[in-house]
Amino acid sequence: MWRERGYRGYIGLGGINLRVRHTKWNIYLPGYVQTVAEAKAEAARLGYADQWEEFLVEVAKQEDVGARFDGAVTYHDSCHALRELKIKDQPRRLLGHVRGLELREMQPAEECCGFGGTFSVKFGELSGDMLDGKIEAIRGTGAGTVVSIDPSCLMQISGGLRRRGLPIETMHLAEVLAAR
Repeated sequence: MWRERGYRGYIGLGGINLRVRHTKWNIYLPGYVQTVAEAKAEAARLGYADQWEEFLVEVAKQEDVGARFDGAVTYHDSCHALRELKIKDQPRRLLGHVRGLELREMQPAEECCGFGGTFSVKFGELSGDMLDGKIEAIRGTGAGTVVSIDPSCLMQISGGLRRRGLPIETMHLAEVLAAR
């Protein structure tokens, strides 16, 4: 459908759709592609773009989009983007060009927030414990905003911050890059 309209591919805003495309082809299309490398090669052949942060930095070579955001932020690596799509540096490189923004890395930055879709329902107590650890890491930075590229993570973290009455905002990276 998108090819008939003259588009060469698409750019994803959430890690899950691209995760399926890159790593789960063997489940949904058995015998079609078997490895992440094969899936990426097939996606390139079909004309797909990748996650939009990856597209901006790696394809468009555009790290400075003219954004301005006054304040300190910390960045949350989503599990899908970090572990399966290997997206770590691109969001940070984009944030590094936002005028007025101070990036404060949380420690540990790469730990899960505990959402994971149905994981948070099936293992509510464990999910809550993971979220507690993530919120403590966020608080430790002193940042007023948490930025991520995963809407599910942002929903989980935002809910946890609100329930604790903490004055820390959550924003998608696209919102930060659109700020002027």
